[in-house]
Amino acid sequence: MPSEGLQRYQIMERLGSGSQGHSYRAIDRETHEDVAIKVLSLGGATEWKAFELFEREAEVLAGLRHRGIPRYRDYFASEESGDYFLVMDLVVGHSLADELGATGRFDEARLRRLMRGVLEILEYLHTRSPQVIHRDIKPANIVVGEDDSVHLVDFGGVRVLTRLEGGSTMIGTFGYMAPEQLHGDAGPGVDLYALGATIVALATGRAADELPHVGLAIDLDELVLPERLRPVLRALLEPDPRDRVRSVAEARALLDGRSTSNGAAPSAKARSTSTSTPTPTSSPTGPETPATALAVPGLVQELAQTPKPMSIFVWLFALFGAGALIVIEYALLPIVYLFLRAVADNKNNKGEAIDDDKAGITSLRDLRSSTRRQRELVAHVIQGTSPLRDDPPALPPGADDR
Repeated sequence: MPSEGLQRYQIMERLGSGSQGHSYRAIDRETHEDVAIKVLSLGGATEWKAFELFEREAEVLAGLRHRGIPRYRDYFASEESGDYFLVMDLVVGHSLADELGATGRFDEARLRRLMRGVLEILEYLHTRSPQVIHRDIKPANIVVGEDDSVHLVDFGGVRVLTRLEGGSTMIGTFGYMAPEQLHGDAGPGVDLYALGATIVALATGRAADELPHVGLAIDLDELVLPERLRPVLRALLEPDPRDRVRSVAEARALLDGRSTSNGAAPSAKARSTSTSTPTPTSSPTGPETPATALAVPGLVQELAQTPKPMSIFVWLFALFGAGALIVIEYALLPIVYLFLRAVADNKNNKGEAIDDDKAGITSLRDLRSSTRRQRELVAHVIQGTSPLRDDPPALPPGADDR
């Protein structure tokens, strides 16, 4: 299969470099269509995390269907080189980074069109179950098509919120990152902050990391901006996530000058004492299917619904199991992986056969996927039996009993 993948696509010129790997234009020899191929070449001590992010990007893109997101086509690896390939639709157009600094390109009307285009994509991502967070919105990752359509690319830093993780890696681009991303936090607000920083950069012609600051906040008073956009940008760029716009719906209300459900334009300080829960919507291109819906076996669902007081024992046992799985996935498996790669590279340098070692690496990747799956199921049990919950959780959207 890997060799078939390499033979099917003819790689042409490089398109650019993203957060994970290099992207190329290629030709699909079977369909004769232009496609985009993202290539990850592993190497160095950080290769396990790079592979994890690359694999997650492929997994998430495979479940997304939106006209503003490149459509997933294929994913394969080369056993000879150890490279990984992600094939997507080629988005024809140019990135906004190509226009950054060009005076007169971004008047208020165009800035509003761009904001609405990105907000439409974010609404689709943030209202999925589980939520999908891009984490690296910036001019270079927004592509404007030939028909002036807006596309969001490079999902190399994507995060799926319901996964139980042993801490989150800091991902993003300085200047466009929300302050909480510096210590690994990443909710819907980080994408909204990055959108605000992107619009300010386009409006001023200056990269976001070159903008004036007062403390952690971008000093909007020192910048020449469309006056009607100032309230929107100020709400998007609140350094404290509790004071920031929390949903696409709120951002749209501010952008349109509409009132919220309480009859007034949302106030940043008022939002800090309220909660905002995104309402799932359908994909603009058809019925929505959850990107990575968790299929919960009946036994796991029964454990998650254990009544009190026995639920406390199930909760404690699940916490212990989650900790053990995190240690296996993030400590033991990377060590074994690096060891197998070192053995394979050593044999390759000596000209010896390495088929068994390659098979071991493939089996290790399968074991890692299985471990992650078990960790997600344990997370469901933890959520259902937590002493802080009054009722057991309903079956996750899109889940089915097996």
